[in-house]
Amino acid sequence: MQKKVLIVDDSPAQVKLIQALLEPEGYWPVGLNDPRRVEEAIAMERPSVILLDVVMPERNGFQVCRELKSNANSIRSR
Repeated sequence: MQKKVLIVDDSPAQVKLIQALLEPEGYWPVGLNDPRRVEEAIAMERPSVILLDVVMPERNGFQVCRELKSNANSIRSR
């Protein structure tokens, strides 16, 4: 079974680079360029791990982490 990795970065080039590195290693990378949609992507994709850029517009990686941590129970139950 492939491990699904959610890659969140506002740079499409960075997402593609990370996907290209992970795929040959047997991972299933899923890219996301909009940090405002992280919760939606988690609920839909159910990733094993999230690679998150820290410097993003609108909602930086630290904000995403804090919000995910504070809403962990509601995200798990979806």
